[in-house]
Amino acid sequence: MDENCNREISMETERIETAKLKLTRHSDYSRNMNCVLKLKAPTNKKIMIYFTKIDIKESRISFGYSCEDYLQLYDGSGTSSRHLSGLRHDKICGEDEPKRAFYTTGQYLTLKFKSDYTRQDDGFSLYFTSFHSGVCNGTNDFKCRLGQCISKRLQYDGYNQCGDNSDENRVISASSLAKILGAIAAVVVIGIIVFAVFYFYRRSRGQSRGSVLKQQHDTIPMAAQPVPNQYPGQQPGYPQPQQPGYPPPAGYPTQQGYPAQPGYPAQPGYPAQPGYPPQPYPSGEAVPPPYSDNPYPYGAPGKQ
Repeated sequence: MDENCNREISMETERIETAKLKLTRHSDYSRNMNCVLKLKAPTNKKIMIYFTKIDIKESRISFGYSCEDYLQLYDGSGTSSRHLSGLRHDKICGEDEPKRAFYTTGQYLTLKFKSDYTRQDDGFSLYFTSFHSGVCNGTNDFKCRLGQCISKRLQYDGYNQCGDNSDENRVISASSLAKILGAIAAVVVIGIIVFAVFYFYRRSRGQSRGSVLKQQHDTIPMAAQPVPNQYPGQQPGYPQPQQPGYPPPAGYPTQQGYPAQPGYPAQPGYPAQPGYPPQPYPSGEAVPPPYSDNPYPYGAPGKQ
């Protein structure tokens, strides 16, 4: 913009349908700028702008911010026209770019940028695109979601000429779909490889295990089965399959005996006590019957 101050750019003459406009190609804009630029759309068309960056110096004041440097947009061919509709403030500054598109009501858009003598910032960058609001021609036009018609050549070019990305949505969907399909294909191929490796590993392991078991079965001795006696008239029994015999379990080792414990010495016996001679009963008295005889063979007499 700083290289086209006080000029008018005709999009029809320059044969442009959309373009990117920056305040300056340098890192910082100049001091004491007072630059006005007019953009003119082709006949029967209007201009849409969409900001991609804003970095214009501002200062903090007691009730908010004040623009020291600023950009102004006019909906017409000069600075006497009314300001472009949709802006929150007539002067644009700071670092927060609007997240929407702005549209003129006619062919012209006028931009004015003013800076002071102190330090500078980066400035701004935006896209401007010509459009019409009539019936979109299916061959030459693309209809944006908000209804405006832009050139079909601007569709899928990676830039937001509709202001709502509706001209680029299919590109995003197609690329996302390609990534998803690629990821699915990669997962399927990896899965097939893993399955094949696992299958052949299990198969080779099963074959080697079968040969080992066969060798073990060949070396196990078979125990002889007794032949049952056959009696006349008795049907021979069904042959029984011989069961493999198992070797007898190994015996436990002989336990070592404990040594005999020494005995205690014999205790000395006590001398026999002399017995008392039987005492004779007095003569004339009855001798009681022996203890073993029952004095009452027919029962004890009752009490008197």
